[in-house]
Amino acid sequence: MEVGSEFSHYRVVEHIGRGGMADVWSARDQRLGRTVAVKTVARNLTIQGTNPVTLFEREAQTIAGLEHPYILPIHEFGDYQGQLYIVMRYVSGGSLEDRLEQGPMTLHETIRMGRLIGQALDYAHENKVIHLDIKPSNVLLDTSSLPYLADFGLAAVLGPEGRAANPGSGTLLYMAPEQLTSTELDHRADIYSFGVLIFHMLTGQLPFDAAVSLALRQVQASEVMPDIRAIKTELPGGITELLRGCTHIEPAQRPGTLHDIMNALETIIMPGRAVLDDTAVVARAPVPRGPNAPTEPADDETRPRIEIDTEDLMTQPLDPITGPISRLPSVDEISDETQDQALGLDLPELSLRRLDLDSAPQPMASTEQIARREAEDLYARARRTWAHGQGRFLLGVTHFTIINDYYRDAAANQLDLDEGGTQMLLRGALEYDLEIDYWWRLLSDESRRWVTLHAIRSENATARIRALERLHDLPDSDPPQIPKLVAQALQVETNRDAKLAAIQVLEIRARLRASQTILTQPPQRGTARAG
Repeated sequence: MEVGSEFSHYRVVEHIGRGGMADVWSARDQRLGRTVAVKTVARNLTIQGTNPVTLFEREAQTIAGLEHPYILPIHEFGDYQGQLYIVMRYVSGGSLEDRLEQGPMTLHETIRMGRLIGQALDYAHENKVIHLDIKPSNVLLDTSSLPYLADFGLAAVLGPEGRAANPGSGTLLYMAPEQLTSTELDHRADIYSFGVLIFHMLTGQLPFDAAVSLALRQVQASEVMPDIRAIKTELPGGITELLRGCTHIEPAQRPGTLHDIMNALETIIMPGRAVLDDTAVVARAPVPRGPNAPTEPADDETRPRIEIDTEDLMTQPLDPITGPISRLPSVDEISDETQDQALGLDLPELSLRRLDLDSAPQPMASTEQIARREAEDLYARARRTWAHGQGRFLLGVTHFTIINDYYRDAAANQLDLDEGGTQMLLRGALEYDLEIDYWWRLLSDESRRWVTLHAIRSENATARIRALERLHDLPDSDPPQIPKLVAQALQVETNRDAKLAAIQVLEIRARLRASQTILTQPPQRGTARAG
């Protein structure tokens, strides 16, 4: 597969990633007019100790049976010229791994994101699926930093007794001890990995600085999760005990659900306040529960409970708070000062804010609404960058395609598009040869000239050529700028075809100027010859 390849009703746009076994591409769904991600693996690929094709097929089959707002969905699975492919939803915010490269997350961010990842995992577990490869690179983010659990290549389906055969693979630094020592596993292997993930999110690093995995230290030296406050002294002390419970070497000693873990974490951070009980909602209905919505009675005998050996946690008075943590403001909505003071939040004020958010049932946004919101976010970020300087064009082809899909019909999609944004989209059209004529028609000659002269400095030779061809007869400013700037570009041009295109612009405009000079000269009077 390569850029430009067409299969089924998709056209490959860009190669966006490569893992140990698979490549990931962005592609255009030509039937539905949307951007998707395509994951591919060669049928004949073999890697010692594992069968990538089997893992790939397992991933497709597993995700096909799961429908949850925070599990990355697949659209299609097939074979193209000896390569298996999975077509998935494209999310444009990178991964949790990318986010953690910037440093640790605040308590607010960790709770918000951990709650949603936990909902997805609890849903999978209720449907007899264990992931077995929970790590930051397998959590994808959209532009609002909402997480989507991905890569179910190692996932296993639990049998009637709640256990599954150990596939014998995983990521060592997040792997549970039983994945190293046991032939069978259950959902508590994911509980363990989630505990390591929360530690990583809060500290920006792995236990023991990733020198040796926690699981190996537990198996070989009976060690436990290190004290998280040795890395971040400002964190509440109860978090260490919670994470040690999640990563207990004995699966039976771990919490039963991710829901319980996140409730316990919130209680540690906000003592004296009850936490959201959303067990009955998250796995089956993607609609937040309102104050008058029916609830299911809890079965105190069967519901898993987390036991944490911290006196203050067990003795705090509880007050009811409703409203899903996922609806707290996004990171972008919170000032740096507020994030820095996360531990000093006014808790009653926070509680009231959560109650207000839950004042009426609000259905989960549709896939189309989420995609439109991502396009709007991408546009806003690209627009700010475009306005800040004369440097190289930074908007990639995949993100440009997403923006173009929605802003081409900005009015119908109720999106704001100003002159600067239209200039940016013409610049992208010239860069990627997409809808050039459409965006060209929307701009004045002055804007066309400015954008096109910017594009002749593109790092892409074909984009430079496209821009030069638009300068043949474009009206110039006074004094003229086009010949001067094209001549400057020609002096540093290294591509033969782009050089020829620049020379052609100069020749055409020289002839045009000469003809205009002749037309504007006054007629010469004849002189009589003396007799």
